[in-house]
Amino acid sequence: MAAKTFPAFPFQPSFHPLITTYAVNVPFNITSVDMEFIPADCATEISLASQTGTLNARRESFTVGIGENILTINVAKRSPTGAVPMRSYTFKLFRQDRDDVSTFDQKEVLADDNSTVTCSWMQTCDLKLYPNEPCGIQQEPAQFGSNTTFLCDTNQTERWILPCRSCSDESSCAWSKAVWSPDLCGPLPLKPVEVEQCLQNKKLVFIGDSTNRGIMAYMMQKFNGTLWEDEKIHSVKSYENLNGVNTSFTFAYYPQFWLPRPHRPSFSKTFHQALKAAGPLQNNSETVFVVGGLQFMSGIHVRELQKSLTKAKLEGAHVVIKTLGAGFFVPAHGVRHVSPDGLAKLVQVNQEIVAQSRQLGYQLVDTFAMTTSRYNEFSAGKCSCHFHSIIQNPPVSGNPKKTFSVRGRINALYSQSVLRQICSTNRN
Repeated sequence: MAAKTFPAFPFQPSFHPLITTYAVNVPFNITSVDMEFIPADCATEISLASQTGTLNARRESFTVGIGENILTINVAKRSPTGAVPMRSYTFKLFRQDRDDVSTFDQKEVLADDNSTVTCSWMQTCDLKLYPNEPCGIQQEPAQFGSNTTFLCDTNQTERWILPCRSCSDESSCAWSKAVWSPDLCGPLPLKPVEVEQCLQNKKLVFIGDSTNRGIMAYMMQKFNGTLWEDEKIHSVKSYENLNGVNTSFTFAYYPQFWLPRPHRPSFSKTFHQALKAAGPLQNNSETVFVVGGLQFMSGIHVRELQKSLTKAKLEGAHVVIKTLGAGFFVPAHGVRHVSPDGLAKLVQVNQEIVAQSRQLGYQLVDTFAMTTSRYNEFSAGKCSCHFHSIIQNPPVSGNPKKTFSVRGRINALYSQSVLRQICSTNRN
């Protein structure tokens, strides 16, 4: 048994058939790694631990998200009575974050630093979805931290605003301080006490896929202080009396893509399953619907939501639409890949979602623009579509219960935008 990576990165320790765990450091600019597994002989079978069956080829491509990515393979020997397990190998690939390669000193006081300039970032040059718009780092006419009211012009294209030493060098920027331009013009970020006051007695219903579930997890953590479980819900579930008050979160997974098409619950059926799980709902802003996902949404779903709300006599509920998101942009083993024509179609569909939502008076968070512009900053996962991860917190002495935290700055920023949309009425 032998293993290699392409591009070639050293294993730590060096590969040996008797050593089963390895670390591999991957630079930020690498989003996928080919791994070649070479069996010891013709009777050796190699399979991924997450899948059944042997690998179709010795060399396969895998996406590598920011942070830790774990790949486990199983090795077995064929015999007349079946495959006999021999050994499992675990490869921990650690990919750098943008700030790991930045030359910007994060401890500097930006507002008082005359050498800091304001730059913007709308789209990458290797994924230029908007041909008439610039790509890469662009200069903005203001010093970072000074008057940025010019960004609030409604005719301005939404983009990331960030401090840099030079707008010609993205490695000179403080990416952890990047802000989505509409957030500079709205209310200040919510304080924990404001989140608690805003969500008190509300019932929040989330309908969508794992990207919407990431928003719910962030909001639950902000409201509850921590997460009590790392549960990847693929059905319908409610969380009652959060933070000891009468606030509930309900999540309904849609679409259930793993089922044969004839057996997948429709959007309207999923909506009513969520209503049943959430319990009695008021026809006012105490009821909040957050609807959206990666790439299933269209203008049809927005109209279907309106019909379902009307039928349930919940037209007065507060609705926030999450638009599409970046995902499946990186070719990898066992997952689909969005073609150039598919990318153009996603841009068109997202524009339809935005138009329909505004026409119906729904509030909107454009996660498509936020994530496609930074699509290569995804977290671990073969879909390259998640901008969050949930990790277990260190144990607390005297408390045996496990707790978890949500990580991921881009997910945090668009989740904060959802929170601001929900709480804007209260603050005004």
